[in-house]
Amino acid sequence: MKIWIRFLIGGVAGVFLGLFLPLSGGDTTDLFRYITGLVVNIGTYSVFAMVFFGLASGVRELKDEHNVLATVGRTIVYILIATAALTFLGALSVIILSPERVPIVVQEANRMQLPAVRSLLLDVFPGNVLQVFQLKNSLLPILVLSLIIGVTLNSTALYTSPVTDLFDSLSRIFYRINSVISDIVGIGFIALGAYSILELRQMGDLEMFRQLFVTVVFTAAVVILIVVPLVVYFLAGKTKPLGFLYTLIAPALAALFSRDSYFALGVLSRIGREELGIPRKAGSVIFPINAIFCRSGTALVTAIAFILVLKSYSSLDVSIGQFLWVLVFTFLASFMLGSVPGLGVVILLSLLSKMYGKGLEDGYLILQAAGPILVSVGALLDVVISGTIGYLIAGTRTGTASLDGGAQRMRR
Repeated sequence: MKIWIRFLIGGVAGVFLGLFLPLSGGDTTDLFRYITGLVVNIGTYSVFAMVFFGLASGVRELKDEHNVLATVGRTIVYILIATAALTFLGALSVIILSPERVPIVVQEANRMQLPAVRSLLLDVFPGNVLQVFQLKNSLLPILVLSLIIGVTLNSTALYTSPVTDLFDSLSRIFYRINSVISDIVGIGFIALGAYSILELRQMGDLEMFRQLFVTVVFTAAVVILIVVPLVVYFLAGKTKPLGFLYTLIAPALAALFSRDSYFALGVLSRIGREELGIPRKAGSVIFPINAIFCRSGTALVTAIAFILVLKSYSSLDVSIGQFLWVLVFTFLASFMLGSVPGLGVVILLSLLSKMYGKGLEDGYLILQAAGPILVSVGALLDVVISGTIGYLIAGTRTGTASLDGGAQRMRR
């Protein structure tokens, strides 16, 4: 059975389970919150090791071909373009579709903060290099260390060839472990789907966010069903876009239900190699960079949500100055989400509210109940854009990616 079918069956079964389970004063939700956390941990169990060894090996191979800077540079350029374009599209859509203002309801919540830039740099370059392995949630320090090791390795040098072979072998081993996990984790989607519904049921009436949800879902659909296919068709040698989107169903479902970019990274890494034909040496570099920095979908949803917050706190329309402020700071702040693979939209909204000030430091709380849905849509868009970038950079060069009508089958 194909991976995406397992994920879909598990997720749908979980949704129905969540609809009929009793809330029991929150005990049921707490139980499924714990199980969901366990499932996400299992899904990311081998991801950090796979990235560490795989990226070092990939960089070493790309260096032998004198292609490291080209691959990393193109990845960064595509990330910047995608984030800027989707941030603008999100802000523009809320202006055009003009969803109704959300009633201002006073709520209490712990403020969510992103690490300061100084803190991020200290994590990347601690006093002892071995300390990077002690960080629980941040993939960036692992990526930087692996990149340095990959550049240092030399396949032709006698003193480094044993280490080169070791890293290559371990990268294949952890990739295999990741593949096995992606085969069996589908059953965990029952818990992911159930917890999503239980969480929404506890939030109460979501009718006040109906037009916000319509705006977000419509804009996401435009990106996935129109923008991405057009980009793939014209920039990837007229690849059939429906076949391309078909291959991304599994990682898209992983992101939608888990809301975690690292969880989706494990699935995308496998699909990228086995279905999109992206070489191991390229995918091991492109996809981790995307998982950390390419949060363009999260930026799109956040731009929509924050402009709605501005509208809700004022009887006036959003000014040009406010519109430009949202564009610039949503774009910039999205690159700081690497240490928070989950809750991207909620955390980014919190940060923007604090940065904007003017009495709106807690303004994001009026959208707190809508947070789970907003985060899921943002994560879904993130992984679709990441897969697109990977295919545009590497998949079209291999000649092995057969996407004709989505007929290519998964190996497992």
